[in-house]
Amino acid sequence: MATYVGLTYVTTGEYLSAWWESVASDGTIRPKTTKNYYVAIRVHIVSRLGSVPLQATDTPEGTGPL
Repeated sequence: MATYVGLTYVTTGEYLSAWWESVASDGTIRPKTTKNYYVAIRVHIVSRLGSVPLQATDTPEGTGPL
């Protein structure tokens, strides 16, 4: 069952940056894992989807051709 989420204007890049900062600062993962996450987010995700609104990423139509 789907849950309604109110409209937001957060981009995928903004969300992932905030997520990474929280993961990096809580100390539950190793420093190398933190670095690997950072690289994966910046190089592979944000470079292509960073400006896409987060709520548009649930369908392929929202992201365009990958």
